[in-house]
Amino acid sequence: MERTLTDLVHRLGQNLDAAFEGRTKGSAITPRQLAVLRAAKEWNGVSQTTLVEKTGVDRSTLADIVKRLVQRGWLSRRRAKDDARAYVVRCTTEGAGIINAHVPALLAIEKAALASLTKAEADALKLALDRMNNHLEGDAKK
Repeated sequence: MERTLTDLVHRLGQNLDAAFEGRTKGSAITPRQLAVLRAAKEWNGVSQTTLVEKTGVDRSTLADIVKRLVQRGWLSRRRAKDDARAYVVRCTTEGAGIINAHVPALLAIEKAALASLTKAEADALKLALDRMNNHLEGDAKK
């Protein structure tokens, strides 16, 4: 049976998550939580809705992740001034420290995952995956 793109991408995601867990044993953060934390730092002061768009994490999962990260003191959350229904999220100093502590693991995992490819193949893969995600996300908004 030929594996579909969905099968291959899903399996790659599982392998990357397992590699992250292996490199960060004893850490209290998951790859998804780290992605949300990194996005909150990059787009500091954004709404949770924007974080959903930037990370691809679904709304209910993101709300749970933000809640956990706020409880740990890695994010701060407050109501938006212009919309009392929305929350604005900011990365705290402690959260930035968590990011800095875990980015080397992310980079090492990416390097290991791409080791079997040439630089040109790795660049093409990243470009193709980004283009595919952007295309599918655009279709989902229609």
